[in-house]
Amino acid sequence: MNAPSGPQTELPKPPQVVRKVRLYAFQYVGLPLLLSIPVLALLGVFGHGPVTTQQANTGLALTVEYLPRCRYKLIDTMMVSVQNQTDTALPSVLVSFSRAYVDQFSNLSFSPAAARITDQAYEVQLRDLLPAETQVVALELKCEQYGHHTGHITAEAEGMAAVSVEIQTFTFP
Repeated sequence: MNAPSGPQTELPKPPQVVRKVRLYAFQYVGLPLLLSIPVLALLGVFGHGPVTTQQANTGLALTVEYLPRCRYKLIDTMMVSVQNQTDTALPSVLVSFSRAYVDQFSNLSFSPAAARITDQAYEVQLRDLLPAETQVVALELKCEQYGHHTGHITAEAEGMAAVSVEIQTFTFP
């Protein structure tokens, strides 16, 4: 056997290499996009909190609580409150939900039930609204169509000006 003769030598030192970060062209777009997701989440863009919108005139006050963002195939609830601001009882108040908005959803459930469906709106009838009384219409719906949806909810009583609120919902995949 050949044994090394003489003193043992050290291993040579590795060469100095200048390290560079190399990205492909698509990574210049993808990396900032990935980094923006947590920032957007912190800002509440993907949040799931309700929004309240109000409008009133001398006879009626209309308040709508709904979710401005929803996820595909999830069920959300919209609450519409109508308050009589007059000194007399209102025998009938018609609450209309624009059909262009509501038709973007499925599994609709109105409470109280929708009295009539026209080409323009789903209509719910509220009866015997006493002075300063508030009645609520609940709408349960399932998000079906991706994208931005805009509509109106209107409350009107006979002999009074209608009060209307615009609502907007964005459906995420």
